Amino acid sequence: MVWRSPFRPHPLSESSPMTTHRNPHARFNQRRSTHRKTGLPGFSGSVPSKTIAAAVMAATLTLSAPGFAHAGPYPHPTPQDSATEPAVPSDAPSSNKSSDGASDTAKPEDNPAAQKLKWGPCPPGSMTVERAQCATITVPKDYAYPDVGTIELTMSKIPAKGTKKGTIAGNIGGPGLDALAMFTDKAPQNKSAGHIQMPTDVLEHYDLVAVEPRGLTFGTPLECDEGLLESLVPGGGNLYRACQRTQPGYVDTITTENTARDLEEARKVLGEDKLNLYGVSYGGLLMATYATLFPEHTNKMVLDSSMSPNDAWFGLGGSRIKIRKEAMNAFFDWIAQNDDKYHLGKTPREVYKSFTRVIKATYNVTPPLTPPPANRDDVSAVPDDYADSAVKLLSAVDYVYWRSHTFTESFDILKRFGAQQALSPLGEALYPQQSWPDTAAAIAESASSDPIKPLDEILVEKEKERTPELAKLEEMAKKKAEEADNSNSDETDAEDEMLKNIFMQQIQMGLVNQTIMCNENANPPARSEYIPSLINQYTGGDQFVAVDQMIASGQECDGWPHNKPIMKVNGDKLAVKPLSLGYDKDTAVTPHGAPEMRDAMGGTLHTFKGYSHGVLGGNAADAADIVSEYFRD
Repeated sequence: MVWRSPFRPHPLSESSPMTTHRNPHARFNQRRSTHRKTGLPGFSGSVPSKTIAAAVMAATLTLSAPGFAHAGPYPHPTPQDSATEPAVPSDAPSSNKSSDGASDTAKPEDNPAAQKLKWGPCPPGSMTVERAQCATITVPKDYAYPDVGTIELTMSKIPAKGTKKGTIAGNIGGPGLDALAMFTDKAPQNKSAGHIQMPTDVLEHYDLVAVEPRGLTFGTPLECDEGLLESLVPGGGNLYRACQRTQPGYVDTITTENTARDLEEARKVLGEDKLNLYGVSYGGLLMATYATLFPEHTNKMVLDSSMSPNDAWFGLGGSRIKIRKEAMNAFFDWIAQNDDKYHLGKTPREVYKSFTRVIKATYNVTPPLTPPPANRDDVSAVPDDYADSAVKLLSAVDYVYWRSHTFTESFDILKRFGAQQALSPLGEALYPQQSWPDTAAAIAESASSDPIKPLDEILVEKEKERTPELAKLEEMAKKKAEEADNSNSDETDAEDEMLKNIFMQQIQMGLVNQTIMCNENANPPARSEYIPSLINQYTGGDQFVAVDQMIASGQECDGWPHNKPIMKVNGDKLAVKPLSLGYDKDTAVTPHGAPEMRDAMGGTLHTFKGYSHGVLGGNAADAADIVSEYFRD
């Protein structure tokens, strides 16, 4: 994939295939940043305010991009609430090797059974809700070799509002998405909001806990200090070697199974005999892995829009191309059916032309997205006897015209980078169908302005209206940038820390995402997709298709020295069977994802209609009764 700046996530990548929140889900198969360590090239040990400001302001547009399966950001605390000291690490002492695998040389805090949680404010930039508390725990770096040392992880908790009946541990997907802020403590609003909305009675009686996946910023981060030339070379071999140079052995431990074992260590520290589980997208696979490893410590489990256990990871790319094309065409068709409101065209083809005009004015490129096929209304003047032929001819002409323009533009490096951002307005529309009205309204507003108002500016403003805290973050970032212009001071404060953490987390999510994928593929790469993917990437073809072809072909993992297939999940030993939720036209994990996970784990599946992903993230009210009944029983 074309290298991108770390300052802005690729709008087409997945932070999972899946991925749930601000994508994340963290980009599935995004190209790596030049450096991973806090000290970026040219800067002595700290990320400059201008760089952070750019990252934060870009995030207001990309929080709901396809890399994050759910639309919109989580509810954020005010900057003042977030800019506090991070939680104090757990203190606990013991020095002997335990049956849980702690090292002979371990300090007391290395033994989960001896750890005592200190709940306090969540780390700056973690974006948790106001009532959330955070604590750190220490876990083995490598469960197969516990003597090699330990790592730290942070977990968040939203306490039950009333009498506690248990704890629900969640994961947001990715793989490798930031989990701390995944839960909200508000009642379902039945609108896409990007956070997980549990029913009111569940909030009343259950603690909501999220353990940050290993490798991310709010724990012991995975650091892979690549050189510029290394980062530009396709394939994962250079990345793996960079990770090994920086933190020998750590990259090998970033797996689904180890992340599940981390959750088990958290269970012990929490003092819970059994955990209730919630996982969305890849999070469903993670929770199914935990339940397979520790069925005796698993109670109830909700698998929301889970990926298929058979698709990890190369299998997902090839199986997803068709449904994502269908979703985009359905989106343009829906706008055409509502032309009286949006005035963008009466056919999908006409709407696409309006969208193209906006994209050209905003990014100076032709959208790298295949035009929808023409229909009978596009050739209304043609007699019925010739209509079918005319429709086919017009569709073919449209394709050739579009492809010739994108191909020509691909030779301009600036336009190539612009094309990567040109589809970010459709990032939200690709996943939650509930977001179609807002996205269509933004396109209509841009198209009707004179001169055309940049579409990304409109979307940023709408995002800030929905989540005022984003506006505060943007204001803070701009202030820091201005201060940097007017001062030579190297001093940092809590605000600096928060902004830096936001910036670094974006990088770490992409790192962890690629590492998990390359460490544990269960499917061989489809090498037949290799050349088509390169053609699409580098000559201006359909970039949604290019991302999935790249996943299927295994490009990002070329040169990775080893692969341990992800473990098979099975729910036969569970005392309580899972509740599965999913969409019949899931655009992130495909329509077969949730059914195949249900087949593996057992239980029941409730299917909702729509081109969407993440039921409790965007359709929470419709599923509230189902989830409430499951936890009540």
